[in-house]
Amino acid sequence: MIRTFTPRVWPQRLQSLSRLQRKVRRFARCHLPDHQDIIEINVCAFFCIQFFNEDAVALSDAVLFTARYDDRIHDCRFSKKCPVKEPQDCTVYAPSGQTRNKIFKELRVSLDIAGGLPSIRSFTAACILMDFNTIRQLADADMQAVNALIQRRLHSDVVLINQLSHYIIGSGGKRLRPLLALLVARACGYQGDKHVDIAAIVEFIHTATLLHDDVVDESDMRRGKETANNVWGNQAAVLVGDFLYSRSFEMMVDVGSMRVMEILSTTTNVIAEGEVLQLLNCHDPDTSEERYMEVIHSKTAKLFEAACQLGAVLTGLSTEHEEAMAKYGMHLGTAFQLVDDVLDYTADAEEMGKNVGDDLAEGKPTLPLIIAIQRSNAATAGILRNAIEQGGLDQIDAIMQAITDTKAIDYTLERAKGETESAIASLQCLPDSDYRQALESLAWFAINRSH
Repeated sequence: MIRTFTPRVWPQRLQSLSRLQRKVRRFARCHLPDHQDIIEINVCAFFCIQFFNEDAVALSDAVLFTARYDDRIHDCRFSKKCPVKEPQDCTVYAPSGQTRNKIFKELRVSLDIAGGLPSIRSFTAACILMDFNTIRQLADADMQAVNALIQRRLHSDVVLINQLSHYIIGSGGKRLRPLLALLVARACGYQGDKHVDIAAIVEFIHTATLLHDDVVDESDMRRGKETANNVWGNQAAVLVGDFLYSRSFEMMVDVGSMRVMEILSTTTNVIAEGEVLQLLNCHDPDTSEERYMEVIHSKTAKLFEAACQLGAVLTGLSTEHEEAMAKYGMHLGTAFQLVDDVLDYTADAEEMGKNVGDDLAEGKPTLPLIIAIQRSNAATAGILRNAIEQGGLDQIDAIMQAITDTKAIDYTLERAKGETESAIASLQCLPDSDYRQALESLAWFAINRSH
């Protein structure tokens, strides 16, 4: 089923119809009775899944066309906040059993929008999203090779290293960074197997940073399990983290590329700088939004950037492609961390796999708290500042109320959404493929998740 929506509140029509008609002819196999209804969709910007639910995905061959502006999805069936109230505002077509992933695989078009609207020149006419399990299935063979390589390269003659490293590697997690390395390489057309090495290296580096983070933060819970430092002690956790770092550099040499070595060595250095910057910001209520974003870019987004950039490097694509993939990773990583900041105040502890309010308890001024301080009155700002200076959760109710009243969560999510849109825009240089579609879907997944 394909739904197209043309809300009466936007009478403007798209220009350059002949160009769009040429594009639409590609989709004649969909048996649409009237292509003009596709042409007359008013504004289809990046597909927003803010109100998207699994019931919609479960429908056979479901593709939603959205006429979206100000983050509204005009869908009288699926969206509880839909501004379209009457059934006649929607036109329904049946594509004769075509699967949704095949129907409009190449439906990205750029047009000029006529009169009265903001100067949006380039937009996505439709974005058919994959769920996370579908994305993992797409990269399943490659990911199995990554997991096998990780298990082999974790081996050490030192028993404690084997125990602790397997504990942290096997403790769950989305494996998002290695997955990105695999998907970007395939999206760029890579046909070799070095992307498996890159993905494993990225996971080793990430795991090493987690071990060190948990020691610095004195954390006792990660991914729903006790942290390694809580089980074996700080010294063992730090040293095994060092082992994983050094093993990752051994594996970099095996790849046989000085460019790969350059990117990954720079990345580990920037991550370390980000850790120190975060330490300096701890218990400092005067931390600015700019300073905090610098920490995110260095500590979190940099590894996302490297994982994606290396996919283009392995393929030997142009500098422009390499930079575009790096930007995709940087924006995606930034969005991912901003949503983590939100989840620290809104998520369920069991689902999140860590204690809610951990950042606040450790005196970390994340973006929701920074914005709440800026927007609060003097008395409330004083409570927030004291919470950062002292750490702990004694004033958690007042803090949560302040964050709600100042719409700090909304602000943070809007920033994350902007980063996601920038990430997707960076993919425009790639040819259409299931892998590019997966990368677009992952960008939306980053900001529409509950853990």
